Amino acid sequence: MGHLLMGVWATLGGIAIAIDMPIARTMEGIAQSFMLAMRGPVAPPSEVIILAIDEESLSQGEFYQSRPQEYPQLEPIQAWPFQRRAYALAIEQLLEAGAEAVAIDVLLVDPSSYGETDDAALAQTLERYGDRVVLASAYEFSSATGGALTQLLTPVYPETAFTPGLINVPVDGDTRIRQLPQRFIEDGLPETAPEAFSMAAL
Repeated sequence: MGHLLMGVWATLGGIAIAIDMPIARTMEGIAQSFMLAMRGPVAPPSEVIILAIDEESLSQGEFYQSRPQEYPQLEPIQAWPFQRRAYALAIEQLLEAGAEAVAIDVLLVDPSSYGETDDAALAQTLERYGDRVVLASAYEFSSATGGALTQLLTPVYPETAFTPGLINVPVDGDTRIRQLPQRFIEDGLPETAPEAFSMAAL
C-alpha cells in the first residue's frame, strides 16, 4: 500500500511540474531553499565583481563640492543622480582593466538631467564597447482607464550596440525570489498581477 501511495504522489508531482502549476513551483522552490540552507554558505565566484553605489560612494560628492580643484575626478559623481559620464568612465576603466563584460543595474530610460553632452559621453562609450555592455530594462506596471497597463522601459541609447538586461524577477508564493527573468524573455511576459513581480535592486 505504501509503495502505491508513493507512486501516486510521484505521478501527481510529475504532472504538476510538467504543466508548470504555481503550487508545484512554490514547493520546488521551498525544497531548493531547504537544501541550500543545509548545504551552508559558499564562497562567491571570484570572476564576478560588484561595483556598488552605496552610502560611501554617494557621499564622495562632498569632497568635490568642498575642494573641487583637489578632487576633480569626483565631479561626475558630485550629486545623485550621477552623471552618465560617470558610467561611461566606469565602463571604460573596467573593460580596459580586463573585465569581459559590464552590466549596469541602473535604469537609464530618460535623458540625462545634465543635458545632451552628458548623454553623448555615454553614447560614445557604448558605440565603442557596446557589445560588452548590458544595460537594465524593465517592465513597468500601472493602472489606466480600461485596465492595467504594461510598458517596457528601455535605455535611451537605441542607436548604440548594447545588450538589454531585464531586471524584473518573478516572486514565488512565499515572497522569495528564486527565478531569473529568462523564461519571460523567451516566452513573452505572461498576464500576471504586478505584485507577482519584483524589481532587481537598482
